[in-house]
Amino acid sequence: MQRIIVKNFGPLKDIDLEIKSTLAKLIYFFREYENTVKPLLFKNHNQSHDFTKNEHEQLLNHRFSDLFGDYTFSNETLIYFDFGSDNKLNQSITIFYNSEIKLFISNINIEKIFKQINEELNDDRISSLKIVFGSEEVNLGKRKNDIIAFAGLIIETLGKSHLFNNYFIPSNRAFIAQNYAPLTTDSMMYNFYILVGELKNKFRKNYSQQIEEKKYFNQGKLKNKRILKLYLKLLRSVLKGEYILENQNDFIQLDDNIKLNLRSAASGQQESIWVMNAIFYLLLENNESKIIIEEPEAHLYPEAQKDMTYLISLLANQESNQV
Repeated sequence: MQRIIVKNFGPLKDIDLEIKSTLAKLIYFFREYENTVKPLLFKNHNQSHDFTKNEHEQLLNHRFSDLFGDYTFSNETLIYFDFGSDNKLNQSITIFYNSEIKLFISNINIEKIFKQINEELNDDRISSLKIVFGSEEVNLGKRKNDIIAFAGLIIETLGKSHLFNNYFIPSNRAFIAQNYAPLTTDSMMYNFYILVGELKNKFRKNYSQQIEEKKYFNQGKLKNKRILKLYLKLLRSVLKGEYILENQNDFIQLDDNIKLNLRSAASGQQESIWVMNAIFYLLLENNESKIIIEEPEAHLYPEAQKDMTYLISLLANQESNQV
């Protein structure tokens, strides 16, 4: 089991932890809270607080079971997560188990999120918001119920697409290179498989083309162009080439212009490719993101492990990212 011990390093005074994937999944569960619950709040925008709170806890229970399955808990199990004063939720969630009854105690102020939604819906800019359904143009600024339904649909769709701002990249990723869906019931692995499928749409264009397209839509400017250039240099060092997608097949274009099918690539290349592609996407979008990566160094030679560390640090040091 991997372990980290820290004493008197900046704000870290005395830490001794075994590094477990269960802890990483718990962090992901809490960070995903807002993305999980917002569609529910839009759906019940005009409902009573008590009804919403009941559904809210059912949703949390269902999501928790989905991620962790049938874990065995003792009567002393306690999990507490504080979102911190910098988070707009500014609240906490407590989970505890009593005998066989699963209970969530949420200190989240749902009314506060309702208020935030109302402020967003009443924004003056919405008065000019229009959308085209087929050939019909609808001015949503005059139809608040339509705005609520439309906003809920957008958030629900984004939540399903996994291209939001919280990401979990599990270990044992090589199956992606074989282009098949996982047989495991692990929802984290399945979600990652879906994420890769959606990211592949981005990689119909190569890295340079994506950068130029982003630059074009930013009116010729790209704030982190230097970071992206360094990233591609490190990526080529790890992969010994560049990832390309042709006719839904994955290849590595090697430095000597040989095109290698990813299915035939080394295990380190298969394990690392979608870690690196996901990070490239996040750097290119340059939005605040939180990402958890299990075993990013798996099956890589020491020199490539070092470069992978640099790649991840480039993301960690941009904007308000957390890795």
